[in-house]
Amino acid sequence: MVFLIILGVLVLLIALIMIVPVGFDAGYEQGKIRVALKAAGMKLQLFPRKKKPDNGEPKPPKKKKEKKTKKEKKPKETADEKPKEKKRLDITLEEILDLLRAVLDGVAYFNDRIRVDRFVLHLTVAGYDPYNVAMAYGKINAWLSGVAPLCKKLNARNSDVWTAVDFIDDWPHVDFAIAMSFRIGTLFAMGIRTGVGALKVLLRRRKRIKREAKAAAPGQPAELTENTEQTIQEEERKAANG
Repeated sequence: MVFLIILGVLVLLIALIMIVPVGFDAGYEQGKIRVALKAAGMKLQLFPRKKKPDNGEPKPPKKKKEKKTKKEKKPKETADEKPKEKKRLDITLEEILDLLRAVLDGVAYFNDRIRVDRFVLHLTVAGYDPYNVAMAYGKINAWLSGVAPLCKKLNARNSDVWTAVDFIDDWPHVDFAIAMSFRIGTLFAMGIRTGVGALKVLLRRRKRIKREAKAAAPGQPAELTENTEQTIQEEERKAANG
């Protein structure tokens, strides 16, 4: 009897927690990631963390520890130092768009159970080759026309969506932000649906990287490399068309 009472209390607590309204405000804007949670009218900034304000009181000086004398290490003889190149995520424009589509699809599926306060999507196509930039710009606008019905389902109170072209920079820019409110139960369901869609895109990206690595392996015959590239392009077209 006691076990049934405890079980009933736990089920009741879980049911109450699942209907508690919560929300979040997250985005990637101006090259910075921002994540905040909202619950019971309160907002908690998770990233980046806010710095504690200084009260103007001088901090007590720290006691300096006596450092032990260490033997000086001889500098290693190295070749000409090369400037470190910034590592960029190996992901194509199509894969970025597919990830955004997975997020929008997961959110729009539960549109009647959520409230979107803000939605921002800025896509800037960049590159030195005008032909490639124009082709990518056309793909983005075609993609936006395909996800427009999903965006309409969101019924965002404040939305800002646009595309642009940049022939100076060599790397595309993406700004994405979304702020919404929902119940915890809806969050779990939405996370599962969005996660499955994003996982499919990441698995396709992993296969693409392996295929490209095999195609770029040294000692590959030229004809075989060309055939491999054609096969990759055909598979990517099939994946994009579903």
